[in-house]
Amino acid sequence: MSKDNFMFHVVGAGRGGTSLLAGLLDYHSGLEVGFELYSVDYLMGKKLPYQGPELFHKRVEAYVSACKQQANQRPNVLWVIKLQQNRYLA
Repeated sequence: MSKDNFMFHVVGAGRGGTSLLAGLLDYHSGLEVGFELYSVDYLMGKKLPYQGPELFHKRVEAYVSACKQQANQRPNVLWVIKLQQNRYLA
């Protein structure tokens, strides 16, 4: 297995089938799906407050790093993150 096993995201709108797709992927023995992990903390800024114009880059970097750390805890499977887009529009 590759050292970097954080592979891809499943992203979509509510009622768009993303939960079904993620559930089917998670059923596969070679994949593990993280449902809504780290998105509020890093992408929405709960753990990273406003830091100037570089904000987006820093948040994405922190998010990807957290996802990779989580994936490294299960090195024998490919890691997938599922995000539901409308969940964060408020």
